[in-house]
Amino acid sequence: MRRPRTVGIVVVVAGLLAAIAALPAQAVQVDIAGHRERVVNHFGDPALGQTKLFAEIQFLDDDEDGVIDRLRAKSGNGELHGVLRNAIGRTALQQFDNSTRTFFDIAINDSGVNSNGAQPAIVRQWSPSVGVCPGHGTTFDRVYRARASRIATRWDDGWFTGDMRQYSSFVLAPMLVTDPACP
Repeated sequence: MRRPRTVGIVVVVAGLLAAIAALPAQAVQVDIAGHRERVVNHFGDPALGQTKLFAEIQFLDDDEDGVIDRLRAKSGNGELHGVLRNAIGRTALQQFDNSTRTFFDIAINDSGVNSNGAQPAIVRQWSPSVGVCPGHGTTFDRVYRARASRIATRWDDGWFTGDMRQYSSFVLAPMLVTDPACP
């Protein structure tokens, strides 16, 4: 005598649900700093089309103890109207070097994302997160920013605007594990 397949499937699904329920909840607190945005008008005319660019730094608190555990950059390109497709080529978390007075990349996402014709045309991209140097989660003594580059928009009329950039505001945050001064 054969058992119906549905009984076997129900048993497997019930087992998976029980296993998932037994996993500890892993909530991550995300705080945003340095958020900066701007609107780009097609040919400078808001009536022809608009897209909104933004960049920000995100503080990640893995264990919700009020101490920052990791940092990452986030960027976005979102259609307001008149856009066929939006894209972001690169999002980087950058640190300020006091000796050279320049920013350098410490975490980069070069994968590139685009809206693939979905409407509204909205894309977001995150850099990899970088851990805070142990024992420095409450000392804000480094300057960081988010940098989004190779941002592009294909407008409804077929024209293309490319190689745009967007930066967050400067953000004071703790020293990261990538810092040469981190023990």
